[in-house]
Amino acid sequence: MKEKFKKINPSPKEFSFFEKAGICIVVYSNKIVMKIMKELLEANLLGEKEKLPKEKQTKILQEIAIYICFETLIQVQQYEKGLSKDAADEISYVVLYYFARIFHIENLPEKLKEYNGIENTGEHASRKILRVLSNIVDGFDLIDMTIRITTMNIILFEGIGRMIRLPEKIMEEIVKGFLISVSSFRKQN
Repeated sequence: MKEKFKKINPSPKEFSFFEKAGICIVVYSNKIVMKIMKELLEANLLGEKEKLPKEKQTKILQEIAIYICFETLIQVQQYEKGLSKDAADEISYVVLYYFARIFHIENLPEKLKEYNGIENTGEHASRKILRVLSNIVDGFDLIDMTIRITTMNIILFEGIGRMIRLPEKIMEEIVKGFLISVSSFRKQN
């Protein structure tokens, strides 16, 4: 385990360029996770929010996060021909580390393996969400949910590209804000 990730208040300058890029990608990817959750709630695909137990909301959020983490890692590994394997691995480590902690997902690497070899990962994620809801899979809900989830992939891909190309000074500001929020979250728990 890299010691700087365990520190309560590391400085953004302690991170390499690619670790900073990884944190920026985590920040961006988390926004996508929240957008998907909001979209599914607003479309009433998860039922009435007030009646949805907190445990199910958390589990659904985790399922969305696992899917987005998988897609993020795939896109980081395949993103740019100029990105070395070491750089992609460094970014991927940061993404995995923070996704697991932010969304409290145990054994995240194992859960990601479930998506390997699946042709339509968005549909797979939708089916997992519907299973959490204990719904019999309604074809129309499945199609609607799959479209909403996979549409975000385009936004995710564009965002990952932008995060990798950010100037380092801007990355440091994003990392600084992220670390402050992570630090304050740790103090609350």
